Amino acid sequence: MNELNLQKVYKTTLFVWWYTAILAIGVFVVVSFLFNDMIFIEDPQLDFIFLTAMELITLCVIPFALRLFKFKWVKKRIKKQGIKGLADLKASQILMLSGPMLLNAIIYLMNRQVAHFYLAVILFLCMFFIYPSQERLNNELEA
Repeated sequence: MNELNLQKVYKTTLFVWWYTAILAIGVFVVVSFLFNDMIFIEDPQLDFIFLTAMELITLCVIPFALRLFKFKWVKKRIKKQGIKGLADLKASQILMLSGPMLLNAIIYLMNRQVAHFYLAVILFLCMFFIYPSQERLNNELEA
């Protein structure tokens, strides 16, 4: 029964991972074709605020998401809730990286400032470090 539930968690988190990766690429491609030469943010102060906020969010989210399963409170939650806790935390880990990634991609398409594109690419590359393999889920459940 436990192995069956772990297999279900594996399939669910794998679906969430691929869905967010494909969604990010799809949003970027579709929006870039639709709004090719339009710049929506022309105010330099607002642009600076967006850039500073997204840099801070990105710099804070990456280490937290990559080390999420090393925290004591996460290990306690997994021991207490079992596979359900693992599924919730793994999905939140994926969404912690994909949310700012999509936001950076959309802001880049709105104002064509390359820094947002680089932040989105960095977050996209970090997604490969949390790829939900069967072995990784077993290790995170046992740790």
